[in-house]
Amino acid sequence: MQFAKKVHVSAPACPGCAVRLERRHRLEKVGMVSTVLGGTWLGLAFVAPLFPAWGKVWVAGACGLAAYVPLVGLQVFWAPPFSITAWGREIAYEFTNEGYAREFAELNRSEAS
Repeated sequence: MQFAKKVHVSAPACPGCAVRLERRHRLEKVGMVSTVLGGTWLGLAFVAPLFPAWGKVWVAGACGLAAYVPLVGLQVFWAPPFSITAWGREIAYEFTNEGYAREFAELNRSEAS
């Protein structure tokens, strides 16, 4: 687990790579929403009937957020050593280790910031 400053490196992206990375980001968002909605549905179907009428919505919302907690834990505590963001005609790489970022920038003839 690292809470250090990330180093940003940009490099040109091939059109196919950018499309695949954008698709992956969209699928992550869909996964997040479907996990929360699925947890909320399970909360409404199985847990909320055990509570009084005024608390059913709150219990269902809490179940939806509880379903999302493991995904957040994976992203925070076991984050990859770098992340990739694709936009326009370039890909941005963010490294948790400055040495890796500098070496990557040298190999790809780009600048680290």
